[in-house]
Amino acid sequence: MSTSLNQGGPVTLVTGGTRGVGRAIAERLARAGHRLMLNYAGNAAAADAARTAVEALGGEALTLAGDVASATDVEALFQAAQARFGRVDHVVVNAGIELIDTPIVDIKPEAFDRLLAVNARGAFLTMQAAARHLPDGGRIVQIGSTTTLFPHAGFTAYAASKAVGRMLVDVLAKELGPRGITVNSVIPGPLSDAGVLLDAPLDAKQWMASLSPLARMGTSHDAAGAVAFLLSPEAGFVSGHHLVVNGAATI
Repeated sequence: MSTSLNQGGPVTLVTGGTRGVGRAIAERLARAGHRLMLNYAGNAAAADAARTAVEALGGEALTLAGDVASATDVEALFQAAQARFGRVDHVVVNAGIELIDTPIVDIKPEAFDRLLAVNARGAFLTMQAAARHLPDGGRIVQIGSTTTLFPHAGFTAYAASKAVGRMLVDVLAKELGPRGITVNSVIPGPLSDAGVLLDAPLDAKQWMASLSPLARMGTSHDAAGAVAFLLSPEAGFVSGHHLVVNGAATI
């Protein structure tokens, strides 16, 4: 059943919203009363599990498969959310793929093209659609990468693809600001429960934890909390900011 415009909480679209950091964001926002449009690439079982988890928290979620590198698929996400909830208030640009620990001489052009398609073109198309559909006062949060701030050897293609999203945040904070739309990014450090370190050996995780004065690695829930803050009323004057969530590991 559709919810009327005068009922319920804000409507938030999350790309890549059914696994890893995206699912943690979905669950955190559900606790805060957001109604959710969750995009996923193709894992229907994970999408069903994410929707069930949101509903168990008393939330409401619609899931839809789509390739964020396709303008048609991205537009379909916004149309589906508007058909179900009446509007889209906020957008979290989370969908992404990784290619790490690969020297530039070993990167196949096709792999680089796919990274750019999802991480760069996907971020552009999602933010472009957000600019078209969000009401004045909406919010955009992009999930970035510390590789754009502190480059590492072997991350050439991935860092380059994520740098596009970082610059989109900077420019759109200026461009959309007159409409009251804030644009920010959350930049998580290595996470113990998501991404490339999910299945890393214990000694590798312990070494990563030792880099932070807080003596632990971050989790997807740490990143999700930062997103929830940037979508909250308290963050209404925060825009063009890149919120690094890595426990001071890189200071």
